[in-house]
Amino acid sequence: MEQKPESANEGNPMGFEMKEEQWNFIFKFYPEYGVAPYDMMTWLYGQAKCNEDMLDEQYGKPTLGGEMAGGSDEEENLGIDSKYDKGFGPKKQTMKKGAAQKASDIADAKQKKLEDLKKVAGPSRTDAQREEQKVMKAYKDKDVNVNPDDLVEVDKVREPVSMCFIGHVDAGKSTISGQMMYMMGVVDVRTIEKYKQEARDKGRDSWWLAYVMDVSDEEKSKGKTVEVGRAQFDTPTKKYTIFDAPGHKNYVPNMIMGAAMADIGGLVISARKGEFEAGFEKEGQTREHAQLAQSLGVQKLVIIVNKMDDCKWSKTRWDEIRTGLTPFLNKTGYKDEDLIWVPISGMTGDNI
Repeated sequence: MEQKPESANEGNPMGFEMKEEQWNFIFKFYPEYGVAPYDMMTWLYGQAKCNEDMLDEQYGKPTLGGEMAGGSDEEENLGIDSKYDKGFGPKKQTMKKGAAQKASDIADAKQKKLEDLKKVAGPSRTDAQREEQKVMKAYKDKDVNVNPDDLVEVDKVREPVSMCFIGHVDAGKSTISGQMMYMMGVVDVRTIEKYKQEARDKGRDSWWLAYVMDVSDEEKSKGKTVEVGRAQFDTPTKKYTIFDAPGHKNYVPNMIMGAAMADIGGLVISARKGEFEAGFEKEGQTREHAQLAQSLGVQKLVIIVNKMDDCKWSKTRWDEIRTGLTPFLNKTGYKDEDLIWVPISGMTGDNI
């Protein structure tokens, strides 16, 4: 800009002279300031040029001739000459002729495309949930026949009862379960002879009863229950389902699965000298199994003192086991009326 004498233009007290290209810049990009005083237009031009220089690298730079650099096709359609114009021009841009109509056409096309995509994708999750709520509301107050004519009760006489044998490893849980199946006639004589021969071949003559429940080769070879065994038998008043849970500490998760399905727990204790103590010590499974049964909702616990024939049915041994175990079970949450004590011999079947 060039400075003029004060008398040259009364409306230009600062004496600035606007060149033609400067007037074009002002009227093209800031038309609302066209009627402003001469000095305001000069100041505005200076501000615009300052912003232009500062943001030259980020935005397209306008030329003084009115042509913009770097305008995109979308900006051209919307009547915006450049990103510079869009970012630093006046709030109300003056669009090119027909730009408003083009913008409207673009918006309509986008909306139509969105609707087509929704049709292809089907109803949204929210729409599906609304439909489900409508169906539920329609059937909410309808009467349902809980006793249809074709409903047949399987057994009207026997009450179903489930029981899970738990306890320390080698306490005799599988042997007791197999003996019960044998005594109730669930396992035929031919199968029993097969198990006896198989046990003799493996050098485990006393394990043949356990083979009734431990059917896998892994369990038979190791002599340890791994999976929860399941069997059924009937009495005149009850329909029993028994579960044979593993006693080894490595298979506690399987024991939990069996105890969770039981109404009654059968805590098997070995009366053999040293075996009760081993199971009741800190690392034994007698304590852990009793606590887990209580936490899983087993309300009644049958304390099965097995291998009483090994100690010749000694009352001293019986009292020793009962005295040592009762306080712990009471602290676990079982009251005296919830405990049933039974001395048995699983191998011979006495008192089962």
